[in-house]
Amino acid sequence: QSVMVAGGDGTYTAKSSDDKTATVTVDKATITVTGVKVGKATVLVTDSKKVTGSLSVTVVEGVVVDKDKTSIAVGKEGVITISGGAAPYTAASKDDKIATATIKDTKLTIKGVKEGSTTVTITDKNKKTATVAVTVTK
Repeated sequence: QSVMVAGGDGTYTAKSSDDKTATVTVDKATITVTGVKVGKATVLVTDSKKVTGSLSVTVVEGVVVDKDKTSIAVGKEGVITISGGAAPYTAASKDDKIATATIKDTKLTIKGVKEGSTTVTITDKNKKTATVAVTVTK
């Protein structure tokens, strides 16, 4: 997640209270926080005049798929295992004319309809997502 910093003198540094939970990088006025593991951390932002601000960060578990790309033949099915996040999950193919997607429990089944490429997005009950790139071959 990225946030913009306002105020201060425009020269910023940022430090996470716990790099094992969340790391932080700075690019001009943009602070980017990357979740490492589930937990809480505080990001302290400081300008060159030692004026500080803080940002509370809660890292939650997102949706994880066992593979983020797959290749399937027309008329065949591929199964991807979903973990993390919070059930129930839903799946949507960007193009149902190329591949369809259905979910049962933690199994995503992708069926090849016609040659081409599309993506399937898996969404959990908290609106967290994962995406799988799908290539359908003859």
